[in-house]
Amino acid sequence: MKIYYDISTNYNRPYIPVEFQQKIVSSIHNLSHPGIRSRVKLITKCFIWPNMNKRCQLWTKACLVSP
Repeated sequence: MKIYYDISTNYNRPYIPVEFQQKIVSSIHNLSHPGIRSRVKLITKCFIWPNMNKRCQLWTKACLVSP
């Protein structure tokens, strides 16, 4: 398996394939139920994938416990 990284920022962020994206969002969400902005900020600091912002928003809105 090849792992690709975005090195355009101060953080080397791995590119996350589609099959792992929701697992990452869910794992971070389950830590403390952060809101959309907090979650996206944390995820974009550590990872990268296409349409990340929109997908995080959709998954957050799907959770009934989120603020």
